[in-house]
Amino acid sequence: MSLKMKIPALFLACLFFAAGCTTAARTVREGDKFAAAGSWDEAVLNYTEAFKKDPRNLEYRMKYLTAKVEAARIHFARGADYLSRANHEAALLEFKAAFLLDPTFRKAEEALKKAQNQIDSLYHYGRGIEFLKDRKEAEARRSFKRALKLDPDNASAAAELEKFKKEAGAGVVIDGYELDLKSALPITLEFKDAGVKTVFGVLAKLSGVNFVFDSDVRDAKTSVYLKDSTFKEALDLLLTTNNLSKKVVGRNAVIIYPSTPNKLRQYEEMVVKVFYLTNIEAQKAVNLIRTMVRAKDLYVHAERNAIVVRAKPESIELARKILEATDLADAEVILAVDVMEVSRRKGLELGISPPSSATVSIPQEDVSGDITGILLKNLGHLSSADLIATIPSAVLNMKVEDGDVEILANPRIRVKNNEKARIHIGDRVPIITTTVLSNQQTQETVQYQDVGLKLSVEPNIRPNDEVDLKLNLEVSSLGKGTVTNNLSTVYEIGTRNVETTLRLYDGETQIIGGLISDRERTTVAKIPGLGEIPVLGKLFSSTKKENDKTDILLSITPHIVRKVEIPDDDVTRIWSGSEESPAAGGSIMEMEAPPDEGLTPPEPPSAGGGVETGADESQSAPPPSPPPVPGIQPVPQEGTQPAILPPEGAPAEPPLP
Repeated sequence: MSLKMKIPALFLACLFFAAGCTTAARTVREGDKFAAAGSWDEAVLNYTEAFKKDPRNLEYRMKYLTAKVEAARIHFARGADYLSRANHEAALLEFKAAFLLDPTFRKAEEALKKAQNQIDSLYHYGRGIEFLKDRKEAEARRSFKRALKLDPDNASAAAELEKFKKEAGAGVVIDGYELDLKSALPITLEFKDAGVKTVFGVLAKLSGVNFVFDSDVRDAKTSVYLKDSTFKEALDLLLTTNNLSKKVVGRNAVIIYPSTPNKLRQYEEMVVKVFYLTNIEAQKAVNLIRTMVRAKDLYVHAERNAIVVRAKPESIELARKILEATDLADAEVILAVDVMEVSRRKGLELGISPPSSATVSIPQEDVSGDITGILLKNLGHLSSADLIATIPSAVLNMKVEDGDVEILANPRIRVKNNEKARIHIGDRVPIITTTVLSNQQTQETVQYQDVGLKLSVEPNIRPNDEVDLKLNLEVSSLGKGTVTNNLSTVYEIGTRNVETTLRLYDGETQIIGGLISDRERTTVAKIPGLGEIPVLGKLFSSTKKENDKTDILLSITPHIVRKVEIPDDDVTRIWSGSEESPAAGGSIMEMEAPPDEGLTPPEPPSAGGGVETGADESQSAPPPSPPPVPGIQPVPQEGTQPAILPPEGAPAEPPLP
């Protein structure tokens, strides 16, 4: 291609490029208008179009990203409002828009999952109701469980499941086994000075669970007065009060043995569990487990951030629950900081600058070769004709200065909870230090001082979406320089500091101002004597006034992107067993009150007979009404018939009709 062809092509390329830049600038101006009006969705569209046209423009990119964040927060607020009014579909759309605009917005992601889970929970609850109408109870129960798992606050699904629990007994999980109980109706036991094996035999017939006794278990006397209790409560109380322990070996078989160190080592099984930790450090987790669970065999795998625990199954379960309640992600917050420094300088210089000096000199001529000057003998012959006088000039000053300077910084920084964030916008100025050595030589060292805006913020995010901020702001500037004897230049540094602690809500903006520096200076130059004359003295003087005023405004807004995780109460409240044997399980105080229905105890063995195994012998069909048995006196009671065993040797009373 010839040079003549290249020049028009290059001109056209430049023309198209300039047109594209002009269009992008126009689009950005439209986006600025939408942003100023709070219409962030429209602003995102305009900034996106401009950024596509000029992807290398950093200003367009920053405006595009900022608009996306602001639009995401508006959609999140709308979604939260819809969700509070149970408008799940609208809330889901708003949360999706927020998450698509800002994928780092974790609160939007969590709210999106919550809204979707609530929608799915309502769907499964409706399916369960349909199954109930078709008399498909098993499918209905599964649907209600699924609905409650998706949304633990689904009270309707919880109520339906509670009805199932009242209508039929549910399995009891002990030591990892779900025991196959004959019924979950409450049990009432009333024995006085009865053999412990006899009591276990009655419990076996009521529950359908077989008890096998170790050869060292003694048939000691015990007294039990237990009313409307669950099977697990009755078993735990019998074991605890008679210094016994248990080992579950099947769905309906339990070994009972003395709670002695030798027997515990014989029957207790150990489990090795590896816990992979996500947030908490492995070393801290080991100290926590060692303190709370008292596990001895612990190992830290630092590279994997994991711990290995060897302990009893109950202790392993307790450790799992403790780690579940403590291994939580740290909260995070985005701090939107706007700093504006407004500097105003006004100056006025008016008047006649008087001369500061006048000189009279003697003309010098070469008198004798190299000698320049005047001979002393000629001083006496000087006259006014031999002198030269220099008359200074006066300057008329008429000048007014008025200048405004605005320095704006709006950094956005993301920081974890209880971590310190630092922002420095400015320069690093060299500070020269001169040291005199012993040999009279000097040595200069250079240190750098940060000058400009320095902001240090440490957030503490609260569970109620409030943020405590420890804030330290320092604004420094260079003053005049001074030259030292070694020709080094040092500077004065002006500094303004503010340090405070404040608490803000999520999205609340706090403005800090009043860091004002106001300096006025007035300088008058005048001729002595003449400048002191009233009114006329202004003709022989000049006045210079300077007024420098600087104000700094700081606004800070926290935006929580990941809330403080607070597990549910059933996760944070853990039944931990006894002092000597930490173990996970269910507390008697945490159990709900059983319904007013009970079990009619079958005929127990006589008081004097020993029982080695207790088994349910009547599961296939309910037996006919048993005849009165000596040693057992049923007492009629609404819903329950407790078993009462009188002391050995006491006369048996006839049963009540």
